[in-house]
Amino acid sequence: MAGAGMASGAGKAAGILEVAAVIVTDPVIDQIRRELRRRTGQNMDPAELSELITSSVLRPDALGRARTTTVVCGIPVGRMEDLAG
Repeated sequence: MAGAGMASGAGKAAGILEVAAVIVTDPVIDQIRRELRRRTGQNMDPAELSELITSSVLRPDALGRARTTTVVCGIPVGRMEDLAG
């Protein structure tokens, strides 16, 4: 694979951005949706699955944006109110 051995910060960042960009394309989302349906029987809406991947699975920096989720003890928390309970 070309670029697999990139060690420079800029090269690595570009590679991460490219991988994230490919993951959120419609064909990849569709394949993930099909695999989830095969494994779990759940048929997710592609838009919901894409939102789940971009909001909870991929790191924000991999998507080229700053982290907006609060992280407490290594656990992402959307709002501080979510800690109560």
